[in-house]
Amino acid sequence: MAERVKTFSNLPTEMKLNVFAFIRNDSDQANVCLVSREWRSLMAPILRETLIISTDTLCSDQLATLLHPNNGVLRNVRHLHMASSDSTDITACEPRLEALMQLLIGALPKNSLLALTSLQAISVPLLLNALQCQQTLEELEVCIESEDHASHLGVSVAAHGPWLAPTLSGVQTMTIFLDDDQSYTISGTLISSSQQLEDLTVMGTSSFASLEHRGGRFDAIGTPNATSIDCLMTKLRSLALFGLDLRPTSTLDKYLDSTRLRRLRLVGCIGVIPLLRSLAEAFTRACSLQELEVSSMGITWEPGVTQAIQGLLNSFSGIKHLWLALEEAPMVSISCLARHGSTLRQLGLDPKNGPEVSSLVNLLTACPHLEGLAVDFGSIELGHIHKLGSDFTLQKATDVPHVQTRLEAFLVIINICNEFRTLY
Repeated sequence: MAERVKTFSNLPTEMKLNVFAFIRNDSDQANVCLVSREWRSLMAPILRETLIISTDTLCSDQLATLLHPNNGVLRNVRHLHMASSDSTDITACEPRLEALMQLLIGALPKNSLLALTSLQAISVPLLLNALQCQQTLEELEVCIESEDHASHLGVSVAAHGPWLAPTLSGVQTMTIFLDDDQSYTISGTLISSSQQLEDLTVMGTSSFASLEHRGGRFDAIGTPNATSIDCLMTKLRSLALFGLDLRPTSTLDKYLDSTRLRRLRLVGCIGVIPLLRSLAEAFTRACSLQELEVSSMGITWEPGVTQAIQGLLNSFSGIKHLWLALEEAPMVSISCLARHGSTLRQLGLDPKNGPEVSSLVNLLTACPHLEGLAVDFGSIELGHIHKLGSDFTLQKATDVPHVQTRLEAFLVIINICNEFRTLY
């Protein structure tokens, strides 16, 4: 008897799912569903894993289809994302989106979601309702309405702390937004209840909100009566701070074990120097940091930022990914980068007016294993697009032999590096 020819259909289900996981284009995923009922049943959990809700794109007919008990969509959803409307303020609730979310949360199977994220502010009752229905979340990103009228009725997140702790016990990734007084109590309760938290992002929606409330009664990480032992984030590996005033550093010093951090991002923050100095002191004892980003995002920093960054980089070694967008501040010294030369794989630099050719040579020599480089060479005037002026010239490069221009010098130097895979 002839041996049966093996085809894709003969493969085990696990192998088919592994193959389908590499199909990421929406149209390709939809075409796979049209091949057969088996392929559709295998692709459906992948195709419908993330559901994005927006009042700009969701019509009444689509909502009716989603809410139909036999549609087969909601049972596969693992990530529910609420997109903000182009015409609304993200710090205020959008009534139509709020109503849509209430319907969908009620229709979703209990404890089926792994991620709940929102770029639009939601009310406290909606958040509490979602957490009651979905108690196996691993990722939570929420912005609470700045003037939530439910607070006048005694509906607050802090009052529900006892049952929130077991509900949030599986959350590993969290993004919170700081704005008014209520946002601090909500943030402190959510973070202190998430004992398995590994990745935390704190974003300021107002003008440079501080991690510590201006009245000193509470902060963004702990509840009012909590101690550092109660809220110590022992499992935190990644911390990102956006648009905040980092003074004073007492809040992070109180709750954060900085020696365990592997990834740190400081973007568009003011008052970074005290934090950088505090981290440098801690890193001299022990350090696990592998990724660091310090970016001004148009903020004019106080003098001494470059020196503080250099002090941080000199306090440890072993960083793999480094991004420094200092804009108007001077570039850090090559010796600081050379300290991490044996481990550095990805580097981004945005110094004022770009690096000098000689600096780039020294940098690439000190970092022989560099695979990716993002660097601003500064503006290079190329003249009119149709006709070059009679006085058009490129800046000369005097420290690289056999090269006529500064731009050519950069490209020649970069081309020498055999490890390069990415250049921005």
